[in-house]
Amino acid sequence: MKNWFAISGWVCAVALAYVVGSNNRPPRALAANGAGVRYVNSPGLAAPIARYSHAVAVPAGEELIFVSGHGGDTSKGDPVSADIVAQTRQTMENLKTTLAACGSDFAHVVKMNIYLTDTGHMPELRKVRDAYLDPKRAPAMTTAKVSQLIGADTKVEIEVVAVRSR
Repeated sequence: MKNWFAISGWVCAVALAYVVGSNNRPPRALAANGAGVRYVNSPGLAAPIARYSHAVAVPAGEELIFVSGHGGDTSKGDPVSADIVAQTRQTMENLKTTLAACGSDFAHVVKMNIYLTDTGHMPELRKVRDAYLDPKRAPAMTTAKVSQLIGADTKVEIEVVAVRSR
């Protein structure tokens, strides 16, 4: 019986070493053309009304990057402006900086959540946002109206999920 416990202990140790070792491999880089990631617009649903996909399927094994909500603050933490266009542009630039620091970019964003204090600003926001997005790789997207965001004049906050691009 004593030998059985010794053997089972070694089997567990080897299995654990395999699992830990396999999780420490460097992630596969997503091909520059987005190979493997599928952008899906379901034929049974109405076409998206803006630049987004109904769903984005990311293959197993890809490294996902979850980016916290960013607003229109400068690198010093000051609001860029009370103007929605300026805030959206600065928000997208802030996201671009964070994505680059993580080894990704807007072409590899698979999910975007937008929080707005006034949905009447959607047309202006879309123009700025769409300039950053690849129309062939539109992420899954949610937009929600919120009563208030952190910061007195903050009108927009955006968070994204991306796939590592290199």
